[in-house]
Amino acid sequence: MKKCFFICLTLLLAATAMPLRAQNAEAILAKVKQKYQSLKQVCAEFEQTFHWKMAGETQVTRGSLCTQNGVQFRIELQDQTIVTDGVTLWTLSQANRQVMIDHAANGKENNPFLSTFIEKYFKSYRAVLAGEETVQGTPHYHLLLTALSEDEFERTLDLWVNKSTLIMSRIKLVDVNGNDSIYEVTSLNLKPALNDQDFVLTVPEGFETVDLR
Repeated sequence: MKKCFFICLTLLLAATAMPLRAQNAEAILAKVKQKYQSLKQVCAEFEQTFHWKMAGETQVTRGSLCTQNGVQFRIELQDQTIVTDGVTLWTLSQANRQVMIDHAANGKENNPFLSTFIEKYFKSYRAVLAGEETVQGTPHYHLLLTALSEDEFERTLDLWVNKSTLIMSRIKLVDVNGNDSIYEVTSLNLKPALNDQDFVLTVPEGFETVDLR
């Protein structure tokens, strides 16, 4: 009887704790969203690790990202550069020596660090506070987001948010096929010297232009 009592008590605490943890997660996400909206300019260097489940392969890519006003961004990877001024989107491929040009609205969600990233997962995912962990030597919130619909390609997301700065230091996405991508911020500059020309791409000499607009 005593053992049964403790089991029931544990289940009761778990059942009552979940809504609170969910509420805490939503409150944290709201603060994160507010923080990112307040950042007019930011630059970061990051490392992306992609695990391809079916092939059992891992690919690591390093790059840098700068954003301005939550709309303009510039991503530079080892073999690709993606730039938008908020109206036009340029995608440069070193391997193909080609630049594809499109409307920014058709590709803005390709950048996981844009302000629209948080807005999307507010609406389409359920968030819970998985706990608090130390990342890069500093305390972080660990949030777990689960898709509300099976139509979402990305089924779960893990977000590690710095408790003092409310900046995401690490993001893990798991897709419907079980593949996962981990983005780790390796350096951050909250006061970069940026201007509008940093978010316009000039097609290099010898590169083919493919205009999709």
